[in-house]
Amino acid sequence: AGAIEMGIAIFDLDASGNPIALTETSSGILEELTGANFKVRSLPVAVTSINGRTDARVAAFLKSNFGGQLKRAVYGTARISDHQQDGDFVIIKVTGSIKVVEIESGKILLSVTKSKRAQGTNTSTALSSAFKKLGEDIATYILNNLR
Repeated sequence: AGAIEMGIAIFDLDASGNPIALTETSSGILEELTGANFKVRSLPVAVTSINGRTDARVAAFLKSNFGGQLKRAVYGTARISDHQQDGDFVIIKVTGSIKVVEIESGKILLSVTKSKRAQGTNTSTALSSAFKKLGEDIATYILNNLR
């Protein structure tokens, strides 16, 4: 799987499902897969091309825009699923639903939903950490399960 070129289109969302400025989930996945010698790159895709779309529509979009350039794509979203204040700390839980698709056929090769918690002294730190750790966990799952 590491020799097959893959694109990544993953978006971090707030609790309401709106895009936020962070790209930590995508960064975590990219770093882990690159570190394992996978050929990966971020895709220049708008969140509206992925979020709320059926797998068939996302696959068709990816094929029309990246077919011939890439063999596979990792796509999905990660959103804030819980936010708590515990004394001086903020605890954030994020949940991501990510899929790997074979671009030419549209076949879903892998589907994973994972959650991760992180704490920080402020919301920004906790958010960044939670999304980043989620991306790393998802990348590990991809490394262990994608052939």
